[in-house]
Amino acid sequence: QDLRLASPFPDLLAYADAIDLSAMDPTDIGHVPFVAIIIKAMQRWATSNGLVLGTDTIDIPFRRLDEIRAIIREMAPSADEENFAEAVKMVSANCSLYEIPSEVSLIINDRAAAETNAASSVNPSDDAC
Repeated sequence: QDLRLASPFPDLLAYADAIDLSAMDPTDIGHVPFVAIIIKAMQRWATSNGLVLGTDTIDIPFRRLDEIRAIIREMAPSADEENFAEAVKMVSANCSLYEIPSEVSLIINDRAAAETNAASSVNPSDDAC
């Protein structure tokens, strides 16, 4: 699962920003999606590191992901909140900067791909698949 939370799309960032955990009662906090919790934690981490999530490139080194987990634990109103525990578990998989795989970059940057036009054709016999 790759949610690319290191560079969230604007509407997702706005959704997370609209959630005020401090104004919510315990029942409502239990319904906040783990994605929003991670984004809020990443915003705090970014701010403390002089960055802005959604504007700056956020590349959190693997060894520093525990800082995000600690922020999430601090945000939790109690230790038994399932969505916060789920957020802690999902940090490693969702807080890394996404990179286009090298194989895909080769195709995107291939001159033949850049110079396609109406006269271009594909020969199925050349297809390696």
